[in-house]
Amino acid sequence: MPIDYEKVIAARAVRTTQTYDARDTIIYALGVGMGMDPLDMRQLAFVTGAEPARLPTWASTLAWTRFADLELQLTYAGIVHLEQRMVLHKQVARPKA
Repeated sequence: MPIDYEKVIAARAVRTTQTYDARDTIIYALGVGMGMDPLDMRQLAFVTGAEPARLPTWASTLAWTRFADLELQLTYAGIVHLEQRMVLHKQVARPKA
């Protein structure tokens, strides 16, 4: 099924509220390779403690929306990912303990 360009451009962004904790932050950091060198204290800051450091790209996972929710009849199987950009307007809040 072809994509209705006008409908996609006119679609409004879905606003959601995401919650996360230290465990979620640590799992993301491990997933992108932090902690592979257990002697590197810079890496360990992202994978240990009650308030681990957060990578800037962590915010992109919080902002993820599902196309299926927009009723645009788009599926991930039919989309080619061409570009991604992220602008951080302020620091991402620390997780609540």
